Amino acid sequence: MSVGAVGTGRAVVLRQSGAVLVPVAVWVFCGLGVADAVIEGTPGYALRTTVSLSAIAWATWLVLASPCLVVEGTGLRVVNPLRVHWVPFAALEGVRVRGLTTLTARHASGRTRQITSWNAPGVPRRYAGTTIPITEVIERFRSSWERTAGRGQPEATVATSWRWRPWLALVALVAASTGIWFR
Repeated sequence: MSVGAVGTGRAVVLRQSGAVLVPVAVWVFCGLGVADAVIEGTPGYALRTTVSLSAIAWATWLVLASPCLVVEGTGLRVVNPLRVHWVPFAALEGVRVRGLTTLTARHASGRTRQITSWNAPGVPRRYAGTTIPITEVIERFRSSWERTAGRGQPEATVATSWRWRPWLALVALVAASTGIWFR
């Protein structure tokens, strides 16, 4: 789990400890492939290889490295590969941490909804019988929010948005790669 300083002024990004290891390995592989293509190949081959490996590197980042749970001063931001969920503390009803971290929150329709974070840390084995660090971080931020501004605010609900820009960039890279290779 990667955690920054806890406080209301600074957001804390929670993700699996090994979540960046596989993407870094893929990026190194892609970088070496591009370097080899530039050094030993023709300019056309170097261009095709660079675009293709860029698409692979971007897809790896999008699916494995970018998902996280961000704890902010007023709520939680769950960044998944396809969507981003904003859960204000006023709408948060519960946090369950097992293999995956699941938030229970009030949706705009008034129903409760469960939102699972793809890459937030689960329960570490060494914390099986104690309070989980993720829960502690969320509760510290939530307590700070309740002390400062949480009491008199209107009812808040979950907001969900699609991550269309990174996916459009990936589609453009794949289309460019396909167009270059099969022209």
